[in-house]
Amino acid sequence: MPPPPARILNGQYEIRFEADASCSNLPEAVRVRRYTARVDGSSSVITLTGAQFGPPFEGRYNWNSVYSQMDTGGAGGLFFEDPSVWELLTADSYISIFGDAYGVFDPEHTELLAWGDFRYCSSREDDSYPECAVPEIVCRSDRHKVTLTRQ
Repeated sequence: MPPPPARILNGQYEIRFEADASCSNLPEAVRVRRYTARVDGSSSVITLTGAQFGPPFEGRYNWNSVYSQMDTGGAGGLFFEDPSVWELLTADSYISIFGDAYGVFDPEHTELLAWGDFRYCSSREDDSYPECAVPEIVCRSDRHKVTLTRQ
């Protein structure tokens, strides 16, 4: 019997990052972030649009990228840790989402638990790297969620 076909993500998706329910310290407005995710099945880079992301940093970091890796059976991971996703909410505030998620991917709809940090800053420094001028509100968990849904 031949092996099942690989589940390869390709096309346009909504990607949803949801903070763990225990993250009550985060403002409600930043607990769920949604973006459009463009997935080119021949590349490991998933490009996010639909928000204002931090400017590229020294030509090395694009803050609107998630990286994927899958095996032929559709198991694999999403990586948003070097760099993290950095969304500018206002001229002074941002949310940074850092971590990774593993599981089996379905080309239409995939929900994964994710490990990592949601970092909210209400007053950022005026530079091209995500540094906060006040203490960040941070929630670290291994129960965040990442959902990919084909559009």
